Amino acid sequence: MLMPFPGAVRGKKSSLPAPTPVVGPGSFGPLAWPTWRDFSQLAQAYAEELYGYPIDVRRSAMPCLQELLCYAFIRQNVPGGARLLAVGGGRSRVLAALAPDYECWCIDAFDGVGGSAAAMPLGYGYKMLADAMGHGNPLLPAASFDFVFSIAGPGHRRPESESALRSVFEDMRRVAKPGSYALYCLDYVRREGTSSAGEGARLYRAASEFFEPVTAFTAVEDIYSTRLYALPEKPYNEFVLPVTRQKMSDFGDIFSCNALFQTPQAAPRPHHIPSGPHPLSVSVPEKRLPRLHLVTPCHNDRAFIEHTISSVVSQKGHFYLHYHVEDGGSTDGTPDLLRQWEQDIASGASPIRCAGIAFSWDSAPDVGRYDALNHVLARQAADEDFVGWLAADAFLIPGALAAVAEVAALCPNVEWVLGQGLFIRENGEVEQYDPETRYPREVAAAGLCDGQLWQSIPQAGTFWRAALWRRAGGFDPRLADAAAWDLWRRFADAAVPFQILAPLGACLQREGRTADAATASREAIDRLLPAGERRARLEALQHSGRMTVRCIEPSPAGELRNLTAPEGRQPQSGKDFFADMYGNREALRTFCRQRSRELAGRGDCGTPLFSVVTPSYNQAQYIEETIMAALLQGEDRFEHIIMDGGSTDGTVELLAHYPHLQWTSEKDRGQTHALNKALALARGDIVAWINSDDYYTPNAFAAVANAFSAPGVTMALGGCLWIYEGTDNVRLVPGRTIGFQEMIRYWNDLTPPPQPALFFRRSLLDAVGYFDENLHLTMDYDFWLRTTGQGERIIGLEALLAIYRFHGGSKSGNQDDWRPFYAEWHHCYQRYRSFAAALPPSPLLTVALPWGVPSFDQERRVRDFLERATGDKFRDMEVLIVADAQHPVPDSLLRDLPVPGRIVCAATVTPEIFLRQAYGSARGAIIWFPSLHETLENKWFMRPLNLLLDDKDRPYADVPAAIGPASHSFLPEKSAITCQRFYRLA
Repeated sequence: MLMPFPGAVRGKKSSLPAPTPVVGPGSFGPLAWPTWRDFSQLAQAYAEELYGYPIDVRRSAMPCLQELLCYAFIRQNVPGGARLLAVGGGRSRVLAALAPDYECWCIDAFDGVGGSAAAMPLGYGYKMLADAMGHGNPLLPAASFDFVFSIAGPGHRRPESESALRSVFEDMRRVAKPGSYALYCLDYVRREGTSSAGEGARLYRAASEFFEPVTAFTAVEDIYSTRLYALPEKPYNEFVLPVTRQKMSDFGDIFSCNALFQTPQAAPRPHHIPSGPHPLSVSVPEKRLPRLHLVTPCHNDRAFIEHTISSVVSQKGHFYLHYHVEDGGSTDGTPDLLRQWEQDIASGASPIRCAGIAFSWDSAPDVGRYDALNHVLARQAADEDFVGWLAADAFLIPGALAAVAEVAALCPNVEWVLGQGLFIRENGEVEQYDPETRYPREVAAAGLCDGQLWQSIPQAGTFWRAALWRRAGGFDPRLADAAAWDLWRRFADAAVPFQILAPLGACLQREGRTADAATASREAIDRLLPAGERRARLEALQHSGRMTVRCIEPSPAGELRNLTAPEGRQPQSGKDFFADMYGNREALRTFCRQRSRELAGRGDCGTPLFSVVTPSYNQAQYIEETIMAALLQGEDRFEHIIMDGGSTDGTVELLAHYPHLQWTSEKDRGQTHALNKALALARGDIVAWINSDDYYTPNAFAAVANAFSAPGVTMALGGCLWIYEGTDNVRLVPGRTIGFQEMIRYWNDLTPPPQPALFFRRSLLDAVGYFDENLHLTMDYDFWLRTTGQGERIIGLEALLAIYRFHGGSKSGNQDDWRPFYAEWHHCYQRYRSFAAALPPSPLLTVALPWGVPSFDQERRVRDFLERATGDKFRDMEVLIVADAQHPVPDSLLRDLPVPGRIVCAATVTPEIFLRQAYGSARGAIIWFPSLHETLENKWFMRPLNLLLDDKDRPYADVPAAIGPASHSFLPEKSAITCQRFYRLA
């Protein structure tokens, strides 16, 4: 469940059952203009169900009323399992709440206030299309939705013309099932002295062409009731004023006009898909207008090419276009068609919707399309132009060139742009489309985008700068059916692809011909790079760090252990992973800084869902990725608080580029002090502590929000990928569920859990206090012990949430000596171990050694062993030395060990006396009699110690055999006691 709008009443529950208002077709006459009473009843009946909290209708935004109305209508009238479509409202709380019970879809161009397709929400449980209604998106199936609804507030872009509005309703009619309902909630403004009936009447008039209105339209001026709900001044100032920049007295009163329509039973009339803005298009300043160059080779393709040309010349946006058709001497009338298009464009008969179009064509026999493409591009395209080619039976999606132009203008270093592949049958149905497909540079360079091991890079929707094409050497006409595949792999050797996560073009799958072409292409690729070699390359990449990222995003963490084994050799850096996960860094920086300005411009939007807190000192080379990864989560309801310790490396100058941040730069008393200062400012329900050299993975916030929607969840731990900068190693730490009994065993592998992947509720700070500022290395472990010690439990998540970097400038990565960490971990353990009823009293382990006998009479040798045995992570032990009077123990033997040491004296020491004295004097619950031959491996103590603690009836546990010989040089020969076991003491 997502957090409610600002205005939620936290902690207050209704004591009386709320009346459930009837919301249905028969009740929609009054609900077309809801009253205060309607809103209050909807809030009482459904707010907690929809938002998880009650709300105060006097302080809520208008979309809150409209969402409640849509939610109530669906719950009361649409059966579970039905298919729902939200038009706009990409961050829909209604769909998020209904997703468990319905098949939910949303289409949104993200072109309203602060909108951007890159901010598309992911992981909320519903299908999301980044497009505008009215474009006839082929991914929306016709006549298949049981309920369609739209909420259009003042921040939403309205259709500019009657025809555009009709196109929206025509498209809604196309996808709606006959007999189903559609609800359109419109913010309706009434200004003193003027009539605003036109807006509502325009909507009704356009909708009535395609739907049957349930109620007739009545202007609000004609309704003589003071009980109608109008947005109060306080929520107006909070939510609307930042958009309108007008006082409420100047802007007017805002009502909700709610129009309910029913889809006719008759089949939908044929629809026209107008050209329109692509979901990723934005305005580009005139002085930066890019030049795009598109070529279509053809031969006897008159039956298809007119649609292709139309899809190109109708593109709208801020760019100049040169479109050339290279005809191979067609005899089917294609030249006549091209001549007519040339005349129409020159005369203005074909409207131009971009800055300018130059249309050219030529018709002469050639030796193949790739030879023709080489000649045209070499002759016509300037180095800085973005160029591409489009087959005569392919077409561009409306707004595709505007998206490419945006990248060209904002990202001058980007040389290669890819859209997602979309393949359409001749009858208009979608043959193939996978919105999750990515084209990593390494995959393309290895020649794996072959349509078999990996999806082919789409020819329709791939653009590149002419300079890159020239450096790569252009198409190789000799390769014929493999020429495009070959060019893409050469491009990948020279440039990083910038992928737009939406289709830019579509390829027509022509029966027979397409299959033959695919077979010819596959055979040509096999001749150049045999299938066995390609499979071997893919297998090698699957065990590399870059491909690990591609597999991590969609896969459960448990399936990744083979890919990221602790000893795996994976040459990587944190910056490489960031680029692999999010894309071109320069383009992302531009987008993120713009998004930061948009978030800052909204002002205080109420209580955030997430508070991201980051302590930092001199981390300028890393912190921008930390900031950008949070911005790229697609979540608006977050705040990011950075406490900088007075950095001198440019951090402060970098922070100034991100106005949404709350940051302070001043000297502090260390990282824990800075962390607590940030937490004191945090207002979000969920706290995300991320250090300035780490960053979140895509969709991390969505996975966490989903986890925290379950009742009783206060902490959640997801997967974390450790990257050892400057080495070849990475390691995946999977998320897991942890309680206090597991947490207290700090000696275990991966305990404490990785901090950047652990999220917790802000309320825990009030319950258990802040982080201990006396600790500088393990303050997180101390906090986890405190919270789990009070009965809280960390819930494990499958999702990978964070990247943790070990490097020379970090505490954990700059530790040649880990003993300070070990000491603080043990300090925290001793502080809370009394809460662990299952643990015996301290010490847990006694390490018993004789002194002054053969093999145990050389101080340096014994001391070296003791330093190795006590210098690891586990410290809840004592060292017990059994000696006789003739061989005094040197003072330096036990001096400065990190664990207690004791000496027990006997008149003489034999193997039997040593054993008896050790058993009688040991204070530990477990005893060990090591030899001095052990080569102690990392965490040598973990397995036998845990076995004895978990099984109270087990008398002993074997130490891993690799650490030493089976016999002890000073144990009774007839005894069963061995140095390779820990023994339980009675």
